[in-house]
Amino acid sequence: APLLYEGSHRRNPTTREETRHVVCPRVRRRTKGAQMPNKRPHRLLGSSWKYCIPTLIVLVLELFVFNYPALESFTFPGTQTATFSTGNGISHENDTYTVTSNDGAYIEVAIPQPETIDNIFLPIRSAGEPPRFKAGKTYFISPSVLDEGNSTYPISLGEAHVSEGIPATHYIRLHSAGKVSSLHLNIKNAVGESFHLDSIEINTRVPFFFSPIRIALALLIAYTLYYFSPTRPFNKAPLNLSDRSQRISLLTFLTLQSLILVVITQLIQPAHIFASSYLTENGAFINDDNQYNHVANAILTGHTYLDLPVPDWMSTLTNPYDAGHRAQLSLQTGQPTYWDYAFYNGHYYSYFGVLPALLTFVPYKFLTGLDLRTDYAVAFFAVLFVFSAAFFLHRVITKYFNRTTFGFFTSALLMFITGSSVLTQTFLPKIYSLPLLVSLCLTLTGLGLWLSARRTDGSLSKISLVLGAFLISANLGARPQFILATFLAFPIFWDEIKEKLFFSRQGLSNTLCIFLPFIASISATTIYNYARFASLTNFGATYNLTGFDMVHRSYALSRIPWGIWFYLFQPIKLHSTYPFMSQVTPSSHFMGQTIMEPFYGGFFIFTPAALLLFWGFFTRKFAHKPHWNSFNLGILLFAGLLVILDTEVVGISSRYFGDFGWLLLTSAIGTTILLLDRYANEGLGTLIRHIFTYLILAGVFLSYWNLLADERYGALIAHNNTIYRTIESWLLFLS
Repeated sequence: APLLYEGSHRRNPTTREETRHVVCPRVRRRTKGAQMPNKRPHRLLGSSWKYCIPTLIVLVLELFVFNYPALESFTFPGTQTATFSTGNGISHENDTYTVTSNDGAYIEVAIPQPETIDNIFLPIRSAGEPPRFKAGKTYFISPSVLDEGNSTYPISLGEAHVSEGIPATHYIRLHSAGKVSSLHLNIKNAVGESFHLDSIEINTRVPFFFSPIRIALALLIAYTLYYFSPTRPFNKAPLNLSDRSQRISLLTFLTLQSLILVVITQLIQPAHIFASSYLTENGAFINDDNQYNHVANAILTGHTYLDLPVPDWMSTLTNPYDAGHRAQLSLQTGQPTYWDYAFYNGHYYSYFGVLPALLTFVPYKFLTGLDLRTDYAVAFFAVLFVFSAAFFLHRVITKYFNRTTFGFFTSALLMFITGSSVLTQTFLPKIYSLPLLVSLCLTLTGLGLWLSARRTDGSLSKISLVLGAFLISANLGARPQFILATFLAFPIFWDEIKEKLFFSRQGLSNTLCIFLPFIASISATTIYNYARFASLTNFGATYNLTGFDMVHRSYALSRIPWGIWFYLFQPIKLHSTYPFMSQVTPSSHFMGQTIMEPFYGGFFIFTPAALLLFWGFFTRKFAHKPHWNSFNLGILLFAGLLVILDTEVVGISSRYFGDFGWLLLTSAIGTTILLLDRYANEGLGTLIRHIFTYLILAGVFLSYWNLLADERYGALIAHNNTIYRTIESWLLFLS
């Protein structure tokens, strides 16, 4: 009888140790019912401890790190209640204190004789209207002391942020040079702000603060590190989505990633943004973030212009796109103009692609008669993007590479999703996010269909060709520059073109499957453009009423190098105070206007693992992959062209990472697979795999942390102070 082996990967046994795994079929049947000693439960019990390690680490961090102030306070002297008085810059009535002047705005804590002061308990609370956020009002307290090391001039000990609704912040740690003889608490809040303060305590015992949200987030981070660990056996398994366990694991990951993005769309509490329009620039401009709802109304009522009032003086201007002149007249006449709407021939239009409105806002309005909130549409397309990214990346790997592991695929997918600017798009879920998200979904799905169009018998699936062409050509109705993805058809179908499955008599049907959807999309788009702007190719962006004149925009080749630097390589501007990063300044030697939104660093800074794509430029080991090399060259040229277009046309913004980021990430992922394959039997292969994984995780952390930045549009410090201040309070162990 043939011999069977436990584990199909084992070769014929050559040693006595290996022969123990040889089992004759007859013997297997004979011993089937016998009671054999079973040690597996013990092994399972032992291996289950590995799943608990992240939880144990989180519990240790919660107890000994995040609650270090409580543990440390056991060493403080006994609690004392201190008397206090106020300086000339603070008025006092009953128990209400009001800042009347920045000069002399301090609270003086009475210290009868020099003593050690390790902390202060300041139960301060606001006086006036109930706070908008649960964290309440934040007070900026700067303690200054005279101590043994500074007996003549007071020395400042820093600045504490005390939020009335976050009890942990009421305990201010002090690190003085010996005993303190004088203590002032300088109030840095604005003149006119009031607060209540009943008492002050020194050297008080800090209670333990256990935060379920902090524990949950720490567990999420810990198990993310565990899940993507390159040493985890499950991650070393070959990628095979026909395997049930891999499908379940992947679906769980995609679902969790989708839920995270949906939550991010609500971080800044966007409901008030869409409740009504609001004025900016002292009343000169109207911000109305329901633009796609106005487009839906126009379509359902049968015209292309938007039913919005236009000031009488707008039609008399020789250049209504001059923002400064427009603002001046708006203030003089009391008739503000709409911001980021196109204006042409006496009417407002939307220059954003019409397709997102046709896919969501028009059907919703038609079925319910109600407006669709834009943040809901952003959440919907963000979820579609997650699954489109998984489909596209799997198709790329399947077509161009012989093998990779499941762990590499999920790690690469995490980088792909995070690095394609989807966090920025969902964090500020306005109309600006929708065209790009829709185009990402269309392009990734369309290219994925083309990549999988070749059947095993060598023929091409016409359904994949037609649907892929239809989706990619539909970019003209969303973000038109994505139509350039069409040219990736040449490297994708190069073999088929050589086999005359295209552009020949026998390939006529395949050629028509590609061309006809493009003809239909181009025809529909150009007709829509002509109906609005009397031009087949003008999408309306040049008529946009924004902060600069798009009609008379200047273009300069010398702007391009600086755009490439900012978009790809600009380092993060770090500092030592929370949230530890701030926007970079748009300074350069370019003598001209460069439009720049709040910007925090280049693409490769937030996705450092993508730097591995440059390794492919310095090695000739990939000559055996001509198909990948052609595709890789195509996506890199596409990415470079989009970086240049964004620099010249719209300026510098992390929102536009979504235009080219997915292309650079695809190149980096493919290059890394080839590197791992090239050095699979060497120690360098293991090192590359570990570097790639941990650079991904570092980039993901930076990208999520960047959402806390102060100067960004929709900053949490202004729109959801509770989240911002709560996370800040988690770092009190550093004070």
